[in-house]
Amino acid sequence: LTDRMETVLDEFDDEADRYEDELLDPRVNLDRSVLPEFRRRILQVRRHITPQREALNTLVRDGGQSGLFSDTDLLYLREAADRMTRLTELLETIRERSSVLYEEAAQEGTEETNRRLFVLAILSAIFLPISFVTGLFGVNLGGIPGSGSPVAFITLVVALAASVVVTLALLRWQRWI
Repeated sequence: LTDRMETVLDEFDDEADRYEDELLDPRVNLDRSVLPEFRRRILQVRRHITPQREALNTLVRDGGQSGLFSDTDLLYLREAADRMTRLTELLETIRERSSVLYEEAAQEGTEETNRRLFVLAILSAIFLPISFVTGLFGVNLGGIPGSGSPVAFITLVVALAASVVVTLALLRWQRWI
């Protein structure tokens, strides 16, 4: 049983190494959906291995006191209990690594979302004055300034372009872009 667990934990350790490498390499896009499944598999093995460790420790302790096992059997059981303890500690280390990986991947996703929202906010700030003015002049009411002037459209376009330049200058002055 401990031999099989050792193989499984080695595979988990290799998988954690691979995920860490993918997360740290900017050229590789880690599929974040694999991390919760990885953690779930680790927890399943942990739920299975912890009671076995306790059972082996109890067998060593109680079996040695009751004389139920020979010295050779006790030595074998003690070695198995020690191996199971080491495997449990290794599993705990892998579980912690998977938690850190999950948190780092989530943080990376949050940063990416924030960058995209920042770009959208900048675009909104640029187009808000333009939308307001064009909406105001789009109202079909009489008495709109410049409705009879042939240069009114050009004047409006220049004013809107100037508002974009002023907005960009304000954003740069505030060091937002």
